[in-house]
Formats: sequence, structure tokens, C-alpha cells
Amino acid sequence: MDAMAAFMTQDDFLRALREHPEWRQAVRAEILGEEILSLPELVKENSKQIAALTELVKENSKQIAALTERMDLVDAQIAANSKQIAALTERMDLVDAQIAANSKQIAALTERMDLVDAQIAANSKQIAANSKQIAANSKQIAALTERTKVVENDIGELKGSNLESALVANPRRFLKRHRGIRSLNFDERYVISERLPDDERLEVDQLDAVLYADDPDSGEPLYIAVEASWTPSRHDLERARRRAEILATITRTPVVALVAYNKAAIDQRLVATARKMGVAMARKDEGVTVPAEPIVAP
Repeated sequence: MDAMAAFMTQDDFLRALREHPEWRQAVRAEILGEEILSLPELVKENSKQIAALTELVKENSKQIAALTERMDLVDAQIAANSKQIAALTERMDLVDAQIAANSKQIAALTERMDLVDAQIAANSKQIAANSKQIAANSKQIAALTERTKVVENDIGELKGSNLESALVANPRRFLKRHRGIRSLNFDERYVISERLPDDERLEVDQLDAVLYADDPDSGEPLYIAVEASWTPSRHDLERARRRAEILATITRTPVVALVAYNKAAIDQRLVATARKMGVAMARKDEGVTVPAEPIVAP
């Protein structure tokens, strides 16, 4: 008979389990089933998972604390930014007010500029009209200037001719100390200039007068090559000197280069130039004002 069949009471059964420990696992498996038997292992595994979750919660708590601290800093920064934004808002209100004021000023200036543009346009029209009038006046002035030059040239020629005529008619009015002074006539001048080359002959023929006299100091005969000019210039000095040198060369006689004039006062710089060039100057009824030595041909 099987040992289990001898169990009559519960006590018998429990005593048998105590006497046979190997039966306990079989009884547990039979009564509890595999799922109940595996609970300890599941509890042990869950304990491990709970411990891991606890560590994770701790780590999260640290992260949350750090985030909380950072959020406090963020809140402080936001508070500071809010103050700055409030200050900037206030400044922007001032800027808006200034822009509004500037806009009014710009509008006023624009209105004034419109008036200025209108005035400029009116002035431009007036300037255009004035320019036309100026152009017309300029033409008239140019014509008058040209006519004035012609008149001045004519007057200059008349004065020069009168001065030349006075010199030829009475050379003593210019040269008071020269003895036997006279003006060579056309034939006498022709005899002299005929022996010259064409260019030099033209120079001598263009002399306003050729005088012949005795040197007041040495008594020796000499020629005087005269350029007559109502208002003398450096050009007159140069012509008198150049033509006197030609005359001295062809006549082999000393020649004084002379500029005769009638102006009351002449530039002292011209006087200095005349002395430097060796050209004498004489004024009508006054006599020699700038003396010069005769030119002697080499």
C-alpha cells in the first residue's frame, strides 16, 4: 500500500511531510502551482528593479534641483530683462515723441523747401532773361570796345604824327644843346638806306626821324635815330636801339638812339630800362631827360 494511503487525518499528513522533506516541494507544486512558486524570484527581481528606480529617482531629483537652480537664475535674468525692456520701452516712447516732433519739423521744412523751389524757379527764369540781356549787352560792349580801339589807335596815330611833325619841324624843342641840328629830308635818308639789305632798309625807313647835329660835348658830327611816341614803352626803346645800330653800321658815324615823347610823367622802371639799353629820351620843350652815349660801329 502506498504511504500516502495510510493518511487518515491532517495530523498524520503533516507528520508525514515532516518525516519526508522531499515531499514538500511536490506538495507545494501541486497545491500552489508554478506561478505562485516563482513569486520569490519575481519579488527578488522586482526589488532589484525598485532599487534601480530609486537610484534613477535620486538622479532625477539631482537634475531637477539643478534645473530648479538654473530656472531661478533664468527668473532673475528675466526680471532683469523686464527692467531693461521697461527702460527701453520708456526710451522708445521718448523716441516716438521725438520722431513725431521731427516729422512736424520735416513737414515745415518741406513746405519751406517748396517755397524755395518756387523762388529758385522764378530766379532761374529771371537769370535766363538776364543772361540773354547780358549776351546782347556783351555783343554791344564788344562792338563798342572794337570801335574804341580803332578810335584810340587813330588818336594815337594822330598824336604820334603831331609829335613827329613837331620834331621834324623844330628838333630844338627836344634837343636844346645840340648845335647845327636838322632833320634829314627824304632824299638824304634814301641815299643812306638804299645801301642796306631789304630787312635793314625797312627798319631805317621806319624811323620817325633821322637828325644830324654836332655832339654838344665833343663837337663831332653824329646822327640821331628817333622813335616818336606820345606815351613811350619798352617796345619803342628796343626799336630805337636796333635801328640806331643799323644806321651806325652803314654810315660809319656815331648814332644816338633817341625816344621822343610828350607825356608829362613816365614810369621810372622805363627810365631805368632806357639807361640800361643805352637809349636816350627827350620830352618836347623839356629837352633830354635820359642821356645816352652815341653808338659807334665796330
